[in-house]
Amino acid sequence: MLVNETYEGRNINSVTESQKKEIKEYLESLVKIWCLTTPEKSFTCSELLNNADWEKKPLCYMYDYYKKQGESDEEAKNHDSVDIGWLLLEVISEMPRKFEAESNYRKTYTYIPE
Repeated sequence: MLVNETYEGRNINSVTESQKKEIKEYLESLVKIWCLTTPEKSFTCSELLNNADWEKKPLCYMYDYYKKQGESDEEAKNHDSVDIGWLLLEVISEMPRKFEAESNYRKTYTYIPE
């Protein structure tokens, strides 16, 4: 499926709108870097974030939210990862670049150069 043509969005309540915007800008920059450096290689959210510093903003916002809700480290990381995955899908769907998504255990994105 072409992501840019079918995604309708999902409400993420664990962050404020300004935090969400900051996270999305960060994710968009990672996607752009991936497309420039390895356009022939598909990626998953975890591969894209493999070298990201999770202790620094903006990726810590959702984790901190879930920790404040009383979740364990593992539970907070799991919820945080799910939310970031949905935000990545939102970012990709809003980009002028075209991506194809394949749903397996983890969604895989493939950049389609024009």
